[in-house]
Amino acid sequence: MPFQKRKSILILFFFFLFLSSHVKNTLALDLEIWIDYSSFIYKPDTSKSYVEIYYALDRKKLDFYEQKDGIFASVVELNLLIEDSLNEVVEERDWKVASAVKELKEAKEKEFLIIDLIPILLSPNRYFLELGAKDLNSGATGKKRITLDIPDYNEKNLLMSQIELAFQIEPDTGSGKFVKEMQKVMPNPTRIFSKKEKILYFYAEIYNLSISQEEDDRYSLSFSVLDFLGQKFKSFGSQILRKPGSSSVVTSGINITTLPPGNYHLKIEVEDLGSNEKSFSLKKFKIIKEIPEGVTEAPLTSEEAKKIRDEISYITTKGELEFFDQLNPLGKKEFLKEFWEKRDPFPYTPENEFKMEHYRRWNYVNTMFSRTSESKDGWKTDIGRIYIQYGEPDERERYPHGTEAKPWERWDYHKVDESILHPKQSGVFFIFVDEDGFGVYRLVHSNAVGEIHDPDWYERIRLDTPRR
Repeated sequence: MPFQKRKSILILFFFFLFLSSHVKNTLALDLEIWIDYSSFIYKPDTSKSYVEIYYALDRKKLDFYEQKDGIFASVVELNLLIEDSLNEVVEERDWKVASAVKELKEAKEKEFLIIDLIPILLSPNRYFLELGAKDLNSGATGKKRITLDIPDYNEKNLLMSQIELAFQIEPDTGSGKFVKEMQKVMPNPTRIFSKKEKILYFYAEIYNLSISQEEDDRYSLSFSVLDFLGQKFKSFGSQILRKPGSSSVVTSGINITTLPPGNYHLKIEVEDLGSNEKSFSLKKFKIIKEIPEGVTEAPLTSEEAKKIRDEISYITTKGELEFFDQLNPLGKKEFLKEFWEKRDPFPYTPENEFKMEHYRRWNYVNTMFSRTSESKDGWKTDIGRIYIQYGEPDERERYPHGTEAKPWERWDYHKVDESILHPKQSGVFFIFVDEDGFGVYRLVHSNAVGEIHDPDWYERIRLDTPRR
């Protein structure tokens, strides 16, 4: 290889290393903010809902300066902005939060979330909330934006409030901001739990239970966990309770030690045994692997990097893939974080719907199109690639073994939305042929931009076509 070419490659390689390191350092300066919310009935005025906004800051990310009395303190300036669906500002607040420790080591080594609650009244609607934070000591900033969907509780049928996830719930007769219905509920604004917590606590309210003396005075509650596709993953049983009145409070918890890492929904269902009315509420949460205290997450191993490269190969651009290949293990990990964030269609929600859908497709093709159930190589086939890139076809025609031609399929997509990989197209189709009779379908013709185009494909697969 010529010296100049080797020199250029070396310069490019070290640039990638520098960029990876720079991205990591830049991210470390940002303040991470977690936000969640729940809404409940507001009895003085049922045309509005009582909304609790929960937020958390990682104390390790803050700078602490020594004060005259020997303690160390940090001060964070916060700004809350809420807009309605017409982009009209309905609420704006500014305030400061201070935190103090006796020793600097405590702030930098001990795991601790600064958690707070902001109460507000909102009419039923969709809102957009933005919370900004600035560390007044270091100047580091952070910003988080989420969507608030506030339901209408001004109805007469059986209703459930939204669910509040919590680190802990315990009896309390005080009047603190985290106390309601004689329970102190310490919210978990991250919606993230590890198995070291063991119990996922939750709080919710039930409204409009029937209280007629002629009807059954009981109601039933059932708890279950759904997977990220909304399918029931595990049931945590049910209970039958006496109605305390027309409304009731749900404070309970589920053992999460048997749940593998992943994204889930908590589902609480209520049935009024007197009126037979039913209602339910859902809340998204995430289980992560426990990382020992003081240990940072490890970079990708070579095996992990190769596996992930295969998994994203069909949904990344050529330039991105080449960039990924040049990065070191830590750089690859940072690349993947930005890769998924860039493709997240709803960045204001806790989940990345694009990522979840991609891995649903990945698992589907490895189940349906692999040579054997053990090979898990359906993703390597043409039909697997198209499914991963385009999704489930709108129409699917199958032509199995016959006397005229080899087995083939036609997949039709009425509309292909514009994306990083595909231009916007309508009336797109793909023709796949099982040329060897072993169930491995190869793409032979399509009208999609960038795909193989062969108008004479059928003549080539006819069984009565004479050999040349």
